[in-house]
Amino acid sequence: MAFILTTTLSRRLIELGLLVGGLGALVLAWGALGLIQQRFDRNQERVRTLVGALLIGLGFLLQLLGLLSQSTTKATPTPTPSTSVSAPTVTPSASASP
Repeated sequence: MAFILTTTLSRRLIELGLLVGGLGALVLAWGALGLIQQRFDRNQERVRTLVGALLIGLGFLLQLLGLLSQSTTKATPTPTPSTSVSAPTVTPSASASP
């Protein structure tokens, strides 16, 4: 049960990181659009750029935390080759004579 909760938590952290990073990208695009249309003064542009960059950085951090928590809790067994089963042999079939 703890493995399922941890997997769900790591997945939620990754999803939240993607959401926050996407929101940060939208904030940066909004600030750039306002700058192109010359609606904002320089201070507003700087604030929106800073907020957008912080949101993108927070998104990357949340994704990293989600991936790290997933990799430390998920144990993947390594497959070992079986020695008891032999490889199938192919016998040549008789060729048809003309």
